[in-house]
Amino acid sequence: MFKRAMMLATITVAVVTLGACNETITTPFDSDGPDISAAGLPVEGTIDLAVLDLPGGDGSLFDQLSAEIPGFAGFWFDRRCNLNVVLTRPDQQSAVAEEVLTPYLRRYVENNRCPANASIVVHQGEYDWGQLSSWLRKLSPAAGFPGVARMGISVPLNRIVVAVDGRDAAHEVLRLAADVDVPASAIKFTLSGAGDSSRDRERERERDRNRTPTRTRG
Repeated sequence: MFKRAMMLATITVAVVTLGACNETITTPFDSDGPDISAAGLPVEGTIDLAVLDLPGGDGSLFDQLSAEIPGFAGFWFDRRCNLNVVLTRPDQQSAVAEEVLTPYLRRYVENNRCPANASIVVHQGEYDWGQLSSWLRKLSPAAGFPGVARMGISVPLNRIVVAVDGRDAAHEVLRLAADVDVPASAIKFTLSGAGDSSRDRERERERDRNRTPTRTRG
């Protein structure tokens, strides 16, 4: 099944850090409260709260992969067709991740006419998928708070991301986090705006449904 893709894909593993993805753009109201990025909620590699437990979605897939790959924190495909995977201990987990995820890369390469040098790129994260998804579920009541536009897990940032309209909403989310034992360090706030509407979210879900590889091994 993957014969053609195997000729196209060169499977290599590189380890990089996520530090470059965590830059915060502060806003005028940050001096008295949590940092809020003005960049908006990340699109690539973000699993929205509304689809976290959707059967057949990325969230369900990542739940399954967590049982196979120690320290797994999710993956996403970039514009060069590389499969980017986040691991908490790349030095100990990269070999297993490569074995499990290579079929996903091959399938993606085959379906998307990718370049021959598409590869697996390993990023080091602080939290695994089990932690992030559990914490997001605990924070789900915050989705109904005034000023909270959207919530999800950003795999590239290795954080729960919350789009808010200002400092007050962010404070309310952090109060809830303290009550349900979710570390504040696992939450990144972004300024709500473009990409936070229900229409935009539905468009992203449709894109993800068309893009997610079929779970086939071998």
